[in-house]
Amino acid sequence: MRELLRDCDELEHRVNKRTSESEVPLAELERAEQTMDGMRRRFREIKRRDVFHAPSAGSAEMRLKQCEKLLGDLAERVYGAGRAR
Repeated sequence: MRELLRDCDELEHRVNKRTSESEVPLAELERAEQTMDGMRRRFREIKRRDVFHAPSAGSAEMRLKQCEKLLGDLAERVYGAGRAR
């Protein structure tokens, strides 16, 4: 779970960095979405194998949801900018 939490931190940092820029390339959004998909898959796999019900599972799930929201906000910004042109 620690690795997954670290990956969430890195994704959040990357998204926040891009959000501060005036334009966000579509390719960057796609990379972030691929990263998020991979984290979701890993989380499902970890939960499936977690026979001891690790206490960090709840915080990891919450962290994933926070990253999903950030990514959704970034997508809205990217696609919204495309419509505004």
